[in-house]
Amino acid sequence: MDKQISKILTVSFALAAGISGVTMHLLLKALGGAFGIMALWMGNDLFRHGVPVAFGLLVFGLLQFNPRALGWGYEVIIELKRVVWPSQKDVKTMTIAVFIMVVTISSIIALFDMVSSYILRFLVN
Repeated sequence: MDKQISKILTVSFALAAGISGVTMHLLLKALGGAFGIMALWMGNDLFRHGVPVAFGLLVFGLLQFNPRALGWGYEVIIELKRVVWPSQKDVKTMTIAVFIMVVTISSIIALFDMVSSYILRFLVN
């Protein structure tokens, strides 16, 4: 396996582990607010910080040392290298077109909303 791809995979798996740890921390925090026993456990710093860190390390280990995950990541990176990305000019043009369409359709919907509310007020009164 290429060294550069290996580094990219390691960093990607570390980011996934970090996100998993933060998610576990937020989940434990929410459960601590909902259940009394979890609130007691969340009072312990080792539990509050240790469980998310351990979960993140577990996720990293499962991803980094799993041959199937490494193979999948390698294939993803190879496919991403084959993608033909649009030029900066194309991106600007498409962004402006999308912005114009959003403003136009928003204006049409707002107009329909105002007309329909006027008609309903007229019929009710």
